[in-house]
Formats: sequence, structure tokens, C-alpha cells
Amino acid sequence: MMNFSFGNALTHWTKTQGPVGFVWKYALAYGVVAALIAMAAIFLIGGPLINYVQLITEIEQNGVIDEQEVLTAMAGFFLPMLLFIPIGILFWVIFEGALQRRYMRDEGFSLRLGADEGRLFVVGIIWIAFIMALYFGFAILVGIVVALSAFALQGAPEAVAVISVILFLILGVAILYFVVRFSPAAALTVRDRAIRFSSAWGATRGRVWPMFFAFVIMAILAYILSTVLQLVMFGVIGGTLSASGLDFTDPNANVDDVLAVLLSPVTLGIGGLVYLIMTAFQAVLQFAWAGIPALAAKTDPNWSGGTSSVDATFS
Repeated sequence: MMNFSFGNALTHWTKTQGPVGFVWKYALAYGVVAALIAMAAIFLIGGPLINYVQLITEIEQNGVIDEQEVLTAMAGFFLPMLLFIPIGILFWVIFEGALQRRYMRDEGFSLRLGADEGRLFVVGIIWIAFIMALYFGFAILVGIVVALSAFALQGAPEAVAVISVILFLILGVAILYFVVRFSPAAALTVRDRAIRFSSAWGATRGRVWPMFFAFVIMAILAYILSTVLQLVMFGVIGGTLSASGLDFTDPNANVDDVLAVLLSPVTLGIGGLVYLIMTAFQAVLQFAWAGIPALAAKTDPNWSGGTSSVDATFS
């Protein structure tokens, strides 16, 4: 079994076992499904959103506001948007399940909706509740300390401002610390086929700083590569739009002409291809990012190769 270290954590995504071709299959499927969801969103939301934009444009020109008409127009695209919340959750659990099965069980690429995905959904809910509780708990504590400082240092607002900044920096570091400590929760859940959250604390004991700096380096590399790709892709989109001959920077440009260009088959085709490429690249970054906590789970000193010996949450 591979030992845990900063270098191994950073490169673990390149050393997974199992059938070959996982990463490109995962990235391609991720990009295609994401593009299909985006197309469905355009189909369901595009028309109502265009109607809303046209209504707001007319209101700005005429200066007459019909609140009921505005609310109706907003509901036309806002209500369909709610549909994509469960779709987004489903998308996450399915691809997270595929990713974690690769790391923890050396499986080939497969998308499914089963017990792993159900358990990951619960882990996701725990994560949301945990982050919210952590943030609001620390924020209340910071607020109390700042209020007491303001009372004790009356007439020195600069000192209170400095204390506030320091406390919020501490808040940010504290949240990051706990996020790193519990980051292997999804990997442990798939590894043991049981919901694990508290077990992640033991899996990261003594490994926080190597994991933290691996995450930092990964984030920096992801930012640089994403920026380069975005510049290239936006250049492609910009070239496509400029070929139409329409000046999109002109505030007096006709809304119908702008929409006709944006919704033309050529623009939508190029835009769809760009979106597929960018989301596929995002999938590769997501896979690489997940390798850090996955290695912590695979080299968990509390794991004997069967099920975790540490306490589990909701197991």
C-alpha cells in the first residue's frame, strides 16, 4: 500500500489501479451529461428568461412598471430553475460515486444510482449542515468578541477594525482546518459501504498540513490551467460573435438582434462545444483534487482492510 506523504497525496490521482482509461471516460461523460443538462436548462428557461429581459427593457424605455407582469415573468424562469436543484444533486452523487469507487475499490468507469450514491447523498447533507453550523458558530463567537472589544476600546475604532480582521482570518483558517480534517468522509463512506463522517477525523490525524499544502498547490495549478483554458475558449466564443458583425458593446443595440445571434445554431453549437470542453476539464480537476483525501482514506491507520475500526456517524 502506498504511504501517505505530501508528494504522494499530490500525485495520487495519477497512480490509481484498475482498468485503464478511467480519467478520459469520466471527463467525457461528465462533460456530455453537464452539456445535456445545460441544453435542457436553455430549453426550459431560455424562452421565459428572454421574455423577462425584453419586459425589463420595455420598462426602462417607457418608465411604466406593472409589478404583476414583472412577477409573472420572473416566475416563468425561476420556477423551472428549481427543477435543476435535485438534478444538480443527482449529478453530483452519481459522478462522486464513480470517482470514489475508482479510488477506493479500483473499479473501472461506471455510472449508477445505487446504495453508494444514497450514502453519499447523506454525507453531502451532513457536510452542508456541518459547514453552516461551523460558520455561524464561529461568526457568532467573532461577533461577541468584536462587540466586547468595541466596548472596551471606546474611542479606538482602528484597533477594533484590526481585531475584527484578525478574528475573521482566524475564522477562515479554522473552517479550512475542519474541512481538511473531514475531507475523506466521502472516500471512507464508499470504502466501508457505510456512512462515515466522524471517522475522517482519525484518518487525517497527523496529516493535516501535508494535505492542506497539497490542496493549496492543487488549487494554484487548477487556477492557472483554468485561466489559460478560459482565455482560449472565450477567444473562440468572441471570434464567433464578432463574425456576426453585431457590436455587442453598443448599449443601443437592438435586443432582438442580439438574441438572434446568441441563439443561432452556430453560436449555440460553438458554445455547447466550449462548455463540454470546460466541464470535462473541470472533471479532471475534480478527480485530481479528490485523490488527496482518497489517499488519506486508503492509508487510514485505523483501517485493517475490512471496515473502519473507528466510530462511524449514522453507520
